[in-house]
Amino acid sequence: MKRINTQKRTTLLCWALTIVLCVGSIVLFPKYLSGSSTYNNGIHTQAKIIDIDYRKGARKSTTGTAQYTDESGMIHNYYGFLGYDLIYGDYIDLVYDRDNPDNAVLGDATGHTVGVIATVVIMLLTACLLFLSILLTFFSKGRKQVVCAHVDVDDNELARIVSEYMPKTRRNFLEKRMKNKRIDKLGSDTIVERLLAAGDPIKGIYDNYRTIIESGDIYPCAVIRATDNDIYNQMIDINSPSVESGLSRFTVPTVVVYSTDPYFISNPYELKQIANKFVDPPYSDIRLGDADIDLINAIQDDTKRFFNFKYNGVLSNDRDVFISTVILDKFHLCNAKLCNKFMYVVASPNRTQYAAVLPSWYYSLWELSAY
Repeated sequence: MKRINTQKRTTLLCWALTIVLCVGSIVLFPKYLSGSSTYNNGIHTQAKIIDIDYRKGARKSTTGTAQYTDESGMIHNYYGFLGYDLIYGDYIDLVYDRDNPDNAVLGDATGHTVGVIATVVIMLLTACLLFLSILLTFFSKGRKQVVCAHVDVDDNELARIVSEYMPKTRRNFLEKRMKNKRIDKLGSDTIVERLLAAGDPIKGIYDNYRTIIESGDIYPCAVIRATDNDIYNQMIDINSPSVESGLSRFTVPTVVVYSTDPYFISNPYELKQIANKFVDPPYSDIRLGDADIDLINAIQDDTKRFFNFKYNGVLSNDRDVFISTVILDKFHLCNAKLCNKFMYVVASPNRTQYAAVLPSWYYSLWELSAY
């Protein structure tokens, strides 16, 4: 995606500038320390200008050679910037090192101060660019975006993949979730920001997201329905005009069903079937009660939110499941879009009523391809 390529170019540019400034700092800083030591501890003397470099456009700024005598009567030459509006035969103030008389700096306090300020500015700029480069490299969402080739698998293969790889993914998540705080951060778009400003209950997801990630475990999950079908479309160019207009979607509230029952690890396809029943119930096969019908109708309402709503009935084959509204962040999804109905959710029903979808960088390649 263009956004990712632009971010890579920015990161490379930052590193290039950082390296240049680091090399410059390595070269200049010892000279600054030496010059500062000489200025503060050296011996002042008057040096006579004996040669001037006349350069085009440099009539006021004077560069050339000045000659001075040390305490022992030895004559030394100083070459470099001498000052402003000087001519042959003028005298300037120099400070030389008693132990190494050939080492001299200008005695002008103003010039010394400018040198100190310039050195400090360069070092601060180097530190800022280094920090920015590290931030872009290690804490940027774009670096973590996952691309995968999705393949439809049958129920038996899905069960095999979940049973075999979910424990590894769980360990990976538990080991890295504290280090990935910035990477795992939940995003938003203009539409979601408006919902939050209007007091939408999804604000609780954002307010408690860190608690969800830090205290939750992962469980099989299936998508019931998204409140905006744009989640099935790959993320658009970040520079697109629709971004400014607020029409683009990067995050979409979505109703999912998950369960803490280990049964669904061995039978994940049943969780997908349960999700389908909440959208398209098989009226000819099951008898729905009023509560079931009310729940189905509520799920069809884009304004309704569910936060770990516990359900056990005909739609779940009489097994305990949780219906919850989560925020699907395209940055967290494989291929930056929703590819399938099945995934993992991070939840802790005993500690918080909110849940979150596990970001794609924790999954194995087998899971990313099949889910």
